[in-house]
Amino acid sequence: MASISWTDGTRVTFQGSVLRATYGPMSGPVADMTLAVRGLQDYQGSVDVHGGIHTRVGDPFPGVPKVFTVWLDGGVASWADGANVTFQGPIVRATYGPVGAPEHDVTGSVQQLQDASRSVNVGGGIHTRIGDPFPGVPKMFRVHFLRTLTVSFADGKKVHVRGTIIRATYSPMGAPEHDVTAAVRSLQDHHGRVHVEGGIHTRIGDPFPGVPKQLRLTLVGEAEYDDFESVNVQGHVARASYSPKHGGHEHDVTAAVRGLQDQFGNVSVEGGIHTRIGDPFPGQAKVLRVYAC
Repeated sequence: MASISWTDGTRVTFQGSVLRATYGPMSGPVADMTLAVRGLQDYQGSVDVHGGIHTRVGDPFPGVPKVFTVWLDGGVASWADGANVTFQGPIVRATYGPVGAPEHDVTGSVQQLQDASRSVNVGGGIHTRIGDPFPGVPKMFRVHFLRTLTVSFADGKKVHVRGTIIRATYSPMGAPEHDVTAAVRSLQDHHGRVHVEGGIHTRIGDPFPGVPKQLRLTLVGEAEYDDFESVNVQGHVARASYSPKHGGHEHDVTAAVRGLQDQFGNVSVEGGIHTRIGDPFPGQAKVLRVYAC
């Protein structure tokens, strides 16, 4: 998942699945514009608005400087020359060049601008940080975002994931996130698997002793939850299965799991996934596998 922002009056261009959209002051309450923005999308999921988003969805806070932010499940976002560039999320590709000309790749330069949370915030145009490959020519800066899945595990619970780990945090609920990306990546085997019994603290330590914590992993790959475990997933569910733990045919539950997602792509189920989608194999130990790819 990626979040992208545009300031008042600037051209808004993006394509992708809109999980959420807001429009309001930098600080304080904001207006939810999710349905209005989805209504602007064409059949390809594209939005291209000149002169500011207020020209199409109205101005909920007249006379106040505002920011329009959209959360996408993957997708592409663009900024015109000189516009402030603000986004957060893992990127697949970035280009900067004249409209209609062959794309000039700047992926490496943009990835170097990202901080630990995968954020970029550049005022006055992206050229102020990565240079201008085509001086004097109007250009567009485009960023392609990766479709990811974020999964969470409570203290003491088994952690079994496989794939590319974009980011990992281990923190008390509601507290600033404590980054443990490097530590969790170091646990991966040559297949990209992490398999920890008894809680992640048994392998990477406990940064907040005596306080209930949650491990959050943003990844491209798969995660597992045993029967009766709480399930916390956010983002792109490419596939989901719920099958006997010790072999057998995978039972596809993709549609059922997607049906549990709220408007922001969240699934949060206490007591096991069977409490919401039923038990296809009563009396057998099972595992829920969720895939993002």
